[in-house]
Amino acid sequence: MGCHDSKNRIQVCKNTVGKKILTDFAESKQYKYNRTVMRKRGHMRKTEAMINEIEKVIIGKREVIEQVLMTILAKGHVLLEDIPGVGKTTLALSFAKVMGVDYHRIQFTPDVTPSDVVGFSLYDRQSGEFQYKPGAVMCNLLLADEINRTSSKTQAALLEVMEEGNATVDGKTYEIPKPFTVIATQNPFGSAGTQMLPQSQMDRFMVKLSMGYPDFESQINILRDRQTEQPLDLLQMISSREEVQQLQQEVKEVEVADDILRYITLLVEATRQNDKIQLGVSPRGALALNNMAKASAYINGRDYVIPDDVLRVFAKVCAHRVILHPRAKVAGIQAEEIMEQITHQVSIPEITTTFGPAMVYVASDHAGVDVTTDNGEAAFKALADLKPNLVKTYTKSSDLINMFTSGEVAAAVVGDFGVPTIVAANPTLVYVTPDGAYANFNTINVTKNCANKELAYEYINYRISEELQTKTGKALNEAPTNMDVTFTEEESKDMTYGDKAAKVKVVDYAFVNPILNNWIDQWNRTINN
Repeated sequence: MGCHDSKNRIQVCKNTVGKKILTDFAESKQYKYNRTVMRKRGHMRKTEAMINEIEKVIIGKREVIEQVLMTILAKGHVLLEDIPGVGKTTLALSFAKVMGVDYHRIQFTPDVTPSDVVGFSLYDRQSGEFQYKPGAVMCNLLLADEINRTSSKTQAALLEVMEEGNATVDGKTYEIPKPFTVIATQNPFGSAGTQMLPQSQMDRFMVKLSMGYPDFESQINILRDRQTEQPLDLLQMISSREEVQQLQQEVKEVEVADDILRYITLLVEATRQNDKIQLGVSPRGALALNNMAKASAYINGRDYVIPDDVLRVFAKVCAHRVILHPRAKVAGIQAEEIMEQITHQVSIPEITTTFGPAMVYVASDHAGVDVTTDNGEAAFKALADLKPNLVKTYTKSSDLINMFTSGEVAAAVVGDFGVPTIVAANPTLVYVTPDGAYANFNTINVTKNCANKELAYEYINYRISEELQTKTGKALNEAPTNMDVTFTEEESKDMTYGDKAAKVKVVDYAFVNPILNNWIDQWNRTINN
């Protein structure tokens, strides 16, 4: 079913709920893909080479290596907490050598003073002026070894440096070289001579990581490699200080969609509302989560963030920033456990797909209200009332196969295209198109600045030709656009086709798009909370 223009070039058909809108394909998705591919050829070789080189020394800890590299690229600082002897110091030394940056190490003890960290002024008799003598921070990578063994005053000396990249001595401010990263190590609190870092200090670290013991095979390889030589001495410099800065700039330019920003905010808000947490993640922590997600996207060859990037780094960025409620501490609950629970409580917004707005329309119909008259207010009230009846939401129709097979669900909303595979696995299922079903438009668009419009039109004509529409309709279980294509009753039994298609309703995206962000927020608070 469709409508034709005078040249029979562009046709539009109504498809069932769940179809993606292919708007501005050439300009958005394809263009983004091409940019990503081109970027892979450049930076991916550099970041991958650095990781592979460090793996020669830090064996079996690729995930930790990646997390540290991501932190450096995001212009953050790393706190490594673990038992002695697992390679924390070696990891920092490896990064300094591979990145080709200036490196200083300061071994923190109770007698280390702030001047050892930021420097001091010394009177020069010859010039009659005070001369600045740089401290350990005047480098690109500072290894603050066993930071929790020194005094609070000395720890505090790092605060300005870590936050602002400056060191103030005797009223004068000195800029720290760029790039600048602090990799601090600490033994678990309770070890002899240790004291807890203040929360203000913890909040300056972008991530808190733990290396842990090597696995069995990795331990064997470590022993083998150290029989005759020290692998650290054999590491090759892969990049330079200037190249690291360039990589940091490219990470900064990674795109973060508004939906992802809302997802980050929901995760952070969940830490502030959790009854096991006394003090949640700060705004600084939210910014750190955003920047680490960008770095994750970057080393995976993308110039845009996806939810998996956020999930990958959430616990590492946020767990050390929260203060647990006393009763949670007594119960032995760990912050990492709560972060894991939060990731399951705050779902990725399903409403960002074409499926989501249609569900709001359906809910509004259930409430007996035209959604355009109240912007969905009645719909979300109805969804709140219906929530006890929801087993779960899903992102892919293929997920329904296991849900139906296991008996987890007995009914679900799904688009035509997903029906054949679901029914094949569950032959007793019956697909129906109820009265009041909603459809979305599946479109092909020619962009305004298209370089070859005639070729684009030829492609469109090919896509809507009787031959191809017959093939794709049967293969994808889609109602054909071309009105010359007909299907038998058997071929269209699980398809919204013919008279059934003529009765479906359509989502008005001219109405939806201006209020979609508000709907996403309400959906998360109503359904995914």
